[in-house]
Amino acid sequence: MHIMQITRRRGRRPQASLGVGQIELAKGMGVAQSTISRWLRGEVSIAEDDLSKLCDLTGLTAEEIKKKIPKLAVFCA
Repeated sequence: MHIMQITRRRGRRPQASLGVGQIELAKGMGVAQSTISRWLRGEVSIAEDDLSKLCDLTGLTAEEIKKKIPKLAVFCA
């Protein structure tokens, strides 16, 4: 098990970096908005398959997302 911790840029909302709001992300991914919020705050890790869905929704690569989203922790099994 490995967790990568991504640090945050001050003063920016994480989903704003992606150009999509939390509600839109939640609907597109089929998860609750609170789940998106917990991922963005680093309270829970995002699974690799969910990160893949996030890539599909945003048109960004996983590396680009990891650079843009503060406190995102990716669970790698």
